[in-house]
Amino acid sequence: MAHHGHHDEIVPPQRYELPSTFKMVCGALILVGVAAFAGGFVYDKDVAWKGFIIGMWFTLGLSLFGPFLAATQRLAAVGWSVSLHRLLESFGAFIPVAMIAAVIGSVVIPDSIFLWQQPEAINDPILAKKIAFLDQKWFILTNIVVLALMTGVTVMIRRVSQRQDEESGYKSMYMQQKLSAVYLLCFAPAVSFMSWFWLMSLEPNWFSTMFSVYAFAGMFQSGLALTYILIIYLGTRGVFGSFMGMRQVHDVGKLVFGFTTFYAYIGFCQFLLIWYANIPEEAVWYLQRTTQGNWVYFTLALPFLKFVIPFLIMLPQNIKKNKNNIMFFLCMWLIFMQVFEIWYWVEPEPHGLSIGSHGGGHGHDLSGTALMIHTLIELGVTLGFFGAFGLVAGTVFSKHNTIPVKDPLLHETLPHHTHEPTLMDIEEF
Repeated sequence: MAHHGHHDEIVPPQRYELPSTFKMVCGALILVGVAAFAGGFVYDKDVAWKGFIIGMWFTLGLSLFGPFLAATQRLAAVGWSVSLHRLLESFGAFIPVAMIAAVIGSVVIPDSIFLWQQPEAINDPILAKKIAFLDQKWFILTNIVVLALMTGVTVMIRRVSQRQDEESGYKSMYMQQKLSAVYLLCFAPAVSFMSWFWLMSLEPNWFSTMFSVYAFAGMFQSGLALTYILIIYLGTRGVFGSFMGMRQVHDVGKLVFGFTTFYAYIGFCQFLLIWYANIPEEAVWYLQRTTQGNWVYFTLALPFLKFVIPFLIMLPQNIKKNKNNIMFFLCMWLIFMQVFEIWYWVEPEPHGLSIGSHGGGHGHDLSGTALMIHTLIELGVTLGFFGAFGLVAGTVFSKHNTIPVKDPLLHETLPHHTHEPTLMDIEEF
């Protein structure tokens, strides 16, 4: 990167036009996803549906993260991140799409994926105690109520935010703070219930008090990584004008660094509590991933690939300021690793059940070739979801001002506070 010097005048933001190439790429990814799901359905419907769960959860996590981070910033009346709000709000535009997918999935997904849906599940002594909760009606209702509520709140926040472009003063800001408080109150139970149904119930005998926080930590790490990538890409092209600088890059980089550590802390806490207690109903999840097939290698690799190596790379301050574009590409890696970890949660067979055969590719140890085929199908489906997320979020972002131009705290994003260059002063790469 090279500096061209500071701008003497404040440069206004640009209205972002979604490139036709980007639309084509997203459309191509959606077609890949549809083809992978259809091909997977012919090959093994369980593989197709596991790809659906991986892609849906990954993009749902990104869409829930955006409004969440914006809500925390608004409630704390933080000034430096005001120019990020519109970008984060656009993530939330995908929530209704994820809701449609989740509701359809909860209705038609086969009982070879969610074994608690099988009639004989009542015969399993542990699972019988969970049947009151693990019920398809509750599953469907949870997806509808939780995501409809999150959709409603995010739509209201976005409308008030857009109205702020016409109104000056603090009225809109205070309204956004109130709605942000509602969003945060809804967010915790939403992530908890959705992670219990869509991820934990894949291993229906398993107990963990930490998993919903673990799932949150992963989605927050990958959401911050995507935010970092986008502010670099858009900022160096002048989309934010003078209102996005190296201060924001460094601050978001510190958040990526901090929540990478938080993710590792939560993941280790879950493992340590289960290991120390050594209760069979809790240990079964790790037992499956350390004793069956080659899963132990993935288990050992995960903390190094998603925490240790990124942590060491991000330690220097200049790296968090994207020296030599290292942080930009590292964030791409963290996003990929989030997909990998969700795959690691979803792909292995349930363990320790006493309700008969599991069915499909979900219920036997896989050879290396079979695992590769499954992974390629599931990755293809996930790419389809990511393409849909990019198209929806990008379209919403391009429809309005890229920053809230009349926010009372917007002046705090200007570089003269820290004498850091704006991203327009940085060469594109």
